[in-house]
Amino acid sequence: MVEKLIVRKYLTPTLPTKLLKDQYAYRPTGSTTAALVDITHHITLLLETNTYVRCILIDYSKAFDTINHEILFDKLRMLTIPQLIIQWIMNFLTGRTQALVTEGTNSNIIPISRSSGLRARTNVICCVLATVNAAHCSYDMEYRH
Repeated sequence: MVEKLIVRKYLTPTLPTKLLKDQYAYRPTGSTTAALVDITHHITLLLETNTYVRCILIDYSKAFDTINHEILFDKLRMLTIPQLIIQWIMNFLTGRTQALVTEGTNSNIIPISRSSGLRARTNVICCVLATVNAAHCSYDMEYRH
């Protein structure tokens, strides 16, 4: 699958390791079980020296739905990713449309300017692009000069 290759070879290496250390999705050693074991371990360690532990768990499965493509493309251009790969990602995300069918009636076809038509849960590249977007291309990332 082309998406997995682009993620593995071009996107993931441009992200700081510390940004990915607690990511479990779409990694060879990642799974829901691994995430649960990790959080259970950390909670157990904290309970050794504390009477209670508060956890805030956030589901980012729909985070990619809110990303503005133009802002994401600007961030991708700041990374050390070949222009051809950036262009492929841009083509992957742009020019898509959506419509709604209700009781046999079709709505108007409208362009997708955000990624609501692409489900990050089933789309490995969307998850990684959401991480790129969240990283804000901080100074820790390698910039293209």
